[in-house]
Amino acid sequence: LAFGALQRAKGDLLKCQSALEARDCIVSQLQNMWDPSDVIQVVADVERVLWQESAVRKTVDLPPPHVQDYERWHDIWDLQLLQSRQQNALICEAVLNKEIDLADTYGSQVRSNPLVDARVTTRNVVNRVIPVLQQALMPEGGMSHHHSFAGMFRPTRPKLRAIGPEMDHSVMGRISEWTTWAYEKAMKAGHIVKEFQPTPVNIPRPPGAYGEPTFMDIKTFQLHVSRALGPDWGGQFATRLFTAFQNPLEKRASLNEIFAALLGGSRGTVGEKAVALFHLFATHLPSHTIQHITPVSKSAQTVIERIDGGTVKESVTLYTPPEDSEIPAMALHFSIWTDTRSYGPQLLGEVFVPTLKPFMQAGFGHEQLHTFTIYGPAEKLPPGSVGLKNKDRANKGDFVAALTWTPAADNTPEVGQLGITLDHIKFNAYVEDPASKNPYVTVVTYDADGKQVKIPRWDPRTAMQMVRSFPRNFLLADVWGEEIEFARTMWKDQIRGKLHSQMMGVNHGWNEQDKTWCWDRRAGQQFSVEDFAVRPELVMTVQQSRPNAISLKACRILTAGILQQGLYCITNRQAALLSDSIFNRAGAAPAILEAILVEMDWDSSELGSVTNITEFKKDLIAKGVPVTDVRHQMVIAHEEFVSKSGGNLNLFSCIPDHPVTPAVTMGLNCADPNYVRSHQGEPSINLSALRIRDPYPSKRKVLLIRFARSGDGQRFNAQYNVDGLGNLTSAVELALDMPMDNGAARIQMSLTREEFVTCVMESPLLSEALRKTTMFDMRGRDPSREQHLGPIKLDVVVADPMHESADEDFLDAMNVNQLVAFEIYDYDRASLADFLGECFLPSFDKIGHEPQQFVLPIQGKSSRSRPDERHKEGIDEECTGILFIEASWTFPAEPIEEEATRTDHEMMSLEARAKKEAALHTGKLKVKILKAEGLRAADVTKSKATNDAYVAVYIRNEAFLDTETERLPVGFAAGGWRATATGVHQEEFRTKVVRGTAPTWNESFETDLMTASFERRTKQRTRHLDVTRQSAFKHRNELLLAAMGGEPECYFYFSDAPQEAQDTMRPFQAEDLEPGDRHGVKIFLGDTIFQFKIKLQEASRLEAEKESRNLQSKRYLGDGHNDVVQSRTRLQQYQALADRMCHEHVVMVFVPSKHLREMFRARRTDTVAYENLYSVEFADPSSWQPLDPSRTFMHYAPIYGFGALGADAQQLRVVEGSEDYKLRNSRYRHFMQEQSSWHRKVHETNTVKMCFGYAKYLHAHDGESEEWRPALVERFADLADDPAADLEGSRKFLVSYLNVASTDVGPDATAGENADANKVVMDESRLLLAPAMPKIFGAGNLEHSKLLKQAPMLEDQGMSEADIVRHLNAQLQEAHAARQELQESAGLAVGRTSVPPITPQMVRTALRVQGGATG
Repeated sequence: LAFGALQRAKGDLLKCQSALEARDCIVSQLQNMWDPSDVIQVVADVERVLWQESAVRKTVDLPPPHVQDYERWHDIWDLQLLQSRQQNALICEAVLNKEIDLADTYGSQVRSNPLVDARVTTRNVVNRVIPVLQQALMPEGGMSHHHSFAGMFRPTRPKLRAIGPEMDHSVMGRISEWTTWAYEKAMKAGHIVKEFQPTPVNIPRPPGAYGEPTFMDIKTFQLHVSRALGPDWGGQFATRLFTAFQNPLEKRASLNEIFAALLGGSRGTVGEKAVALFHLFATHLPSHTIQHITPVSKSAQTVIERIDGGTVKESVTLYTPPEDSEIPAMALHFSIWTDTRSYGPQLLGEVFVPTLKPFMQAGFGHEQLHTFTIYGPAEKLPPGSVGLKNKDRANKGDFVAALTWTPAADNTPEVGQLGITLDHIKFNAYVEDPASKNPYVTVVTYDADGKQVKIPRWDPRTAMQMVRSFPRNFLLADVWGEEIEFARTMWKDQIRGKLHSQMMGVNHGWNEQDKTWCWDRRAGQQFSVEDFAVRPELVMTVQQSRPNAISLKACRILTAGILQQGLYCITNRQAALLSDSIFNRAGAAPAILEAILVEMDWDSSELGSVTNITEFKKDLIAKGVPVTDVRHQMVIAHEEFVSKSGGNLNLFSCIPDHPVTPAVTMGLNCADPNYVRSHQGEPSINLSALRIRDPYPSKRKVLLIRFARSGDGQRFNAQYNVDGLGNLTSAVELALDMPMDNGAARIQMSLTREEFVTCVMESPLLSEALRKTTMFDMRGRDPSREQHLGPIKLDVVVADPMHESADEDFLDAMNVNQLVAFEIYDYDRASLADFLGECFLPSFDKIGHEPQQFVLPIQGKSSRSRPDERHKEGIDEECTGILFIEASWTFPAEPIEEEATRTDHEMMSLEARAKKEAALHTGKLKVKILKAEGLRAADVTKSKATNDAYVAVYIRNEAFLDTETERLPVGFAAGGWRATATGVHQEEFRTKVVRGTAPTWNESFETDLMTASFERRTKQRTRHLDVTRQSAFKHRNELLLAAMGGEPECYFYFSDAPQEAQDTMRPFQAEDLEPGDRHGVKIFLGDTIFQFKIKLQEASRLEAEKESRNLQSKRYLGDGHNDVVQSRTRLQQYQALADRMCHEHVVMVFVPSKHLREMFRARRTDTVAYENLYSVEFADPSSWQPLDPSRTFMHYAPIYGFGALGADAQQLRVVEGSEDYKLRNSRYRHFMQEQSSWHRKVHETNTVKMCFGYAKYLHAHDGESEEWRPALVERFADLADDPAADLEGSRKFLVSYLNVASTDVGPDATAGENADANKVVMDESRLLLAPAMPKIFGAGNLEHSKLLKQAPMLEDQGMSEADIVRHLNAQLQEAHAARQELQESAGLAVGRTSVPPITPQMVRTALRVQGGATG
């Protein structure tokens, strides 16, 4: 089927000019094979091509061509891979039968520990073998000039290099093919195989990588292997191992080749092996943001974090605001200000960036936006209250910006250039009237003394540029020079007090749709001066020089070794090309695209104008000039050069530019008649050496080669003159490898650790080769050595297993359970008021947020009545009439941000989260008491019957109906009626007194009501007299935690007792175990969190069985009612958990605060302060960190101490994740956002500012030939200043190619210079945007966006597209003229005399987007 797909795609594949195009063609062909009948037809066609013999072949008994190829080359491939088979046999013997001696031979390198697993695992090879042998054999380090080699290159045998299709398809060519096959078959039958093994070549050490011993003989190797790994490894085995890997000519073995083979055959996962192989040749490069064509996978990231320890990228998220003493340690301190009419500048909030380490880069790539929390100023607490200092800072919203730090030099990372790109600020719903803030931002850093340092701003303009740009960009004058500061985005009309847009272009000012304050790129992107210095600790770490990258050349060495060890029939050139196609950042591989031989004079004018050989070839054929295609011969020749030059991919690489000496020939046989001396005494090459039959003997010729190089895939053309004898006059090396002469080239020719591991794991070829030698043996460890890896202790709490809390919250929203009573009285001065009747507000689910009228019948005393002595018995029949009211109910009272707009920086403090939880359970009731009719007359005289009526409103919390009086919280009386501190029922509202039996009041009131159950759990039962700070702290946090909500819990305990002890336990001993500890399930360090959830579900099922038997025995024995109820509740919890455990359940571990850890280390665990703080943090949801289901407990062991000997059981909590829980636990919110980030793909980008698509890449050295490459397309910041932008199809965009770094910048260029170095201004005609409706085509200008909302309505009115454009532009010009008048009247400088118009494309996009949203 695969062969059939390739055959169908053959036409397209032969037209491909890059590896990326070839990959897309194959994928497209496979995607089109969706019809089963089509698949069957493909298989049938291929079956016929491969196996059905023609009449001629049957006559001469000639097998199919592929069978001929197999028979011809099978034995030679066996010889080629013979040494690899011998190496594999020795590695398998070592892995199966040997253990690593962990005796303390080399000082502190190895510690003797009988419990440590001594098998040949990947971890042991990395930790116990490689460093020990490297230290023993290279005591001065692997970077010394004595260690200039990195491996052993094993050339492909000559006959295998020449494998390829037969080029002569004539009758004589066919006869020659059959004769050759018959001859080789006869030679094979006679066991005459004439093929020699080429001599291996030492591979030079890649720049910056670790080398290996230049001279290592068998005695030295045997000695150190025996001492380092144990006597079992020495002697005869070490000799056999060295012999299998040695160079027979030099009697030298490659240490790195042995390491790579040992890692490939060791017991371990593909990810572990990939990380270990990376470190063999790793080097250090500055960080950058150029993406790899293969996105980093979550599994690769997990493997790296587990093996290399900790989080790879240092976090910049502050879960709580810093203390005042911690602020001077911050890297950046942003202050957000607004102007007030009464008080002048007012501080809205602050943003803190603790470090610049995650933002260090080399100045290449697209800046990445990060979201930071805006913390408000510290709130002043009421007198006598106890706070948490800066923890009382309220969350104000989100600060979204991109930061970059570009060091001036690698050895001085603290000196460089800081880049800040402010994108937008979003205030949360608790900030009053955010649209009126018009914020501006200042930023400072701190010196070593803790003093603020303003950041000087970079100004690249010359004096003449300043003069020229003034009339056009006067509004940007504050973007250059002085200090970095982000000015106001709108200007304020002092007369009317309104804010107006500055018309700066894309998304600048208040965005009403997103409720954000946005900065245009020209105003929001600012840089510091080039040599700005920060504190070293902000940018330097202990791991500053730790290797973080690997070169493509090193990847080729590893790929060749892996494929040889996997016994793949692949030549050296094929291995190198496969390596580049797998690891290259842009998916590019070097290739010979075209090669022709033309009879032509060397000085011909036609040759001077050749820019693209393919086009030149077409022109020559059209003119009738004979052209010989020699591409196939050049590919075979390339195979020869790669093998002879030790893996160098360049053509003619074994022809040096200086006179040949034996030391530099690198295997070139200069005595070969095919190689002749040129006139300068240097070796030259004859066409016959390239397997090219000279078609123009004794005439001058030109060999033209068109090729694509590695790295960035650039295409070039080369010319070689050939004399009449067929000799190349100057065989200059043709560079198919990208020269690493600048920073961009080094980035393009390397990849990071995460990218390398991802590529290995994503490549079936490499990953399967690494798995092969591990899968043969899956035997477990020796039980005697498994003690330290046995079961681990865990205390597990499952919150709300029966979903009671979630159901209660749902019922709260549906039924507030608060009773509002309207009691009507007749006012008397001298006596108690007469009771005229009462009525009650309907249930809250019948009241909407819009006011509506209700007619309530007035009744006498009932079971719902409030106890009051004025409610006399026996007057029920006298209470008559109706009450008219108007009511509305808004729940919740304050607008809560939707999850789609919430970010990971909301309310981090306990106070703020408690406030938010209260807001979610609080609604606003608005009531207007209109009038009453038909009231009973209480004041009866001879002249008339009337009364002096008023209405009193009382509220009852029906959640307290059955609560005993002594257990009621302060503020409530018996029955749940609201009361004063003295216990008197409290009137919520009272109307004025109106005379008559049909009084009219028209009085309104409003009140905030909590749901009954939430109010019950948050109100304190008694007032506390706090004598000490500890008691005040305790009671205050008890109230806050009550607001966060308590949930029913189910407990489990997993012991570390061996399974044998559990099995030998007697029945009566098992019955004595507590509930939750009777299941016998064991948890191991190797279990993933997902597996733990499965085991927890199994433990719940087992506990339910035991609890069911326990409940039956309690009933039989007649135990107390409470015991039976508790047992029944546990049974229901276990059954619910066993049935309902799903992917939404999150496993979390307790993370104490820094203060709590310090108290623990100081052994203050028996103090009251420790107990109070521990109870508060343990109950606080944000103290629990979610664990990734794909990771194991072993991964988290170094961080959280799982399985530590002698330690207490680690605390785990299992909660069903929900949108509501995100508000309670900020760590869970961060965790979910991190998980969702792995599912966001770059090709899904489609925003107003940026969009994914494909752009035409022009190869400047190949006649401007075109290639479609993936890219991110941005709005061009100067689009509004381009008069041609009005014309459809002439719009320009800013394009950044995703996987290619710009090569036009030097290695020492700064961030400011390189801010747009990788971006190209491109016309729309050269773009192909991926989304069906690209939002980037819409209006980026906020003024345009407001007007374009009218487009659908205008279209409905019958306007054409052109009419809509004219109508909206007229409105735009009117608004601009009015704005200019206001600016002139306010004494402000007038900006642009014209405004960028609305284009037809903007209207078309608005109609599509808004029409689609409406539909």
